[in-house]
Amino acid sequence: MSMRREEARALGAVAGESVGGLATRIEELHRAITDRAFRAGGPGAAPVRLTHDTIAQGVYTTVRVAGRAAAQLAGIAAGTARPADAPSLAEEPTAGALLGVLNGAFGDAVHERHRALSPELAVRRHGRDVPLTPESLAAAFPAPSSRVVVLVHGLGETERSWHRREHAHGRDLPATYATLLEQDLGVTAVSLRYNSGRHISENGEELAALLGDLVAAWPVPLSELSLVGHSMGGMVIRSALHHGRLGEADWLPRVAHVVSLGSPFLGAPLERATNRATWALGKLPETAPLAKLLNLRAAGVKDLRHGALLREDWEGTDPDTLGRDTAGDVHHLTSAQHFCVSSTLGASEDHLLGLLLGDVLVPRASATGSGPSAQRTPLAFDDAAHFPGLTHFDLLNHPAVYARLRTWLAGPATLPE
Repeated sequence: MSMRREEARALGAVAGESVGGLATRIEELHRAITDRAFRAGGPGAAPVRLTHDTIAQGVYTTVRVAGRAAAQLAGIAAGTARPADAPSLAEEPTAGALLGVLNGAFGDAVHERHRALSPELAVRRHGRDVPLTPESLAAAFPAPSSRVVVLVHGLGETERSWHRREHAHGRDLPATYATLLEQDLGVTAVSLRYNSGRHISENGEELAALLGDLVAAWPVPLSELSLVGHSMGGMVIRSALHHGRLGEADWLPRVAHVVSLGSPFLGAPLERATNRATWALGKLPETAPLAKLLNLRAAGVKDLRHGALLREDWEGTDPDTLGRDTAGDVHHLTSAQHFCVSSTLGASEDHLLGLLLGDVLVPRASATGSGPSAQRTPLAFDDAAHFPGLTHFDLLNHPAVYARLRTWLAGPATLPE
C-alpha cells in the first residue's frame, strides 16, 4: 500500500493513541468493578486491595506506554522507508475509502491531531485533488460546460462512494450520476471530498468558500450551478448556502437546483439513541468507561442528532449532555429550486419496516423536512420523490433515482435576472 511519510507516521500515532485509550478505558472498567467488590469486603479487604491496585496500575501503565511507543515507532520506521514523493493513501480507492470511514467516525480528532490523514475540502478528479486555478481546472475538465453540477458525499464516504453499483444502469460502460448527467444533459459534474467527521457548519463554511473559488476560476463563464448531496452532504450544502447568504457571495445567484438524497434535516434517530445510551451508561461507575468510548464519535456525527447546521448550534455547549433540540432554523435559498429524495425499507410507502426504520438510517419525515419540530419551519421542496424498497446507500447510484435527478436538473432554472 502506497503512502506518504507523514501519513505513515500519523497512522502510527493514531494506532498508539487507540492502544493507550483502550487500555485506559479497560482499566477504568476494571477499577469500577473491583472497587464495588472491595467495598463489599469491608476494612479487612484493604491490604488485598492495596496489593491488587498496585499491580493492576503497573500492568495497565506498561500496556499503555509500550503499546503507544511500539505503534509510533512502527509509524516512524514506515515513514522513513517511504520516498518523499510516494502516492497518498487518499489516491488509492480502498485506502481512501478506509480513510473516509476513519474520518467519519473520529474526523474532528484526526483533523486536530493528525492533519496528514484529514482531507481538505477539495475538488477531486481521477483520484486526485484539483487546485482551483484556471489552468488546473482546464486540465482536469478539458471540455468544461457553462453548467456545473457539484456532488457532495455523506458521512464516512468519499467521492468514490458515488460509484456504487456502476453496472446497474444498463449502459455499455460503468456509470455514475456524474457520468450520466454529463452524457445526458451536457453538464460538467464536479465531485468533492471532505472530512465528514468535522462539524457540518465548518464544512459548510469551507464549501461556501470553495464554490466561490470554483466559479471564479472555472475555465468558461459559469451560467448555472446545481448542488447534489447525499445524506450529510445535503446538510453541508444547506449550511454552505446559509453562509453564502450571510456573505452575499457572488456565486449564490448562479445556484439553480439543490437536491438532497436521504439527508436527515430533522436529525437521525440512531444518533439520538446513542446519545441517550451514553448518558445512561455514564450514570454508573461500571459502565461510565463504555460511555466515554462511545462519546469519542466525531463532532459531525453528533451534529446529526438534531440536524445542527450552524456554528452557534454547538459552540459553548457540551455535545454529550442529554438535551432537547436546539438546532437553529436555516431556510431554503428562495432563488433556487429545491428537491429531495427519501427511501424506506419495504415494498410500499406504508410498509411497517419502513415506518419503523426508514431507509435504515434516516426516517422519511427527516429526509423531507416535514416532521414535527418546535424549532423549525417546515421545508417546502419544489418536488419530492420517495422510493420504497431502497436503503440509504442505494441512493448513491440507482437507475430510478437517477431518472428523477435527470428530470429535475434538466428543468428550467429560476435564476434571477
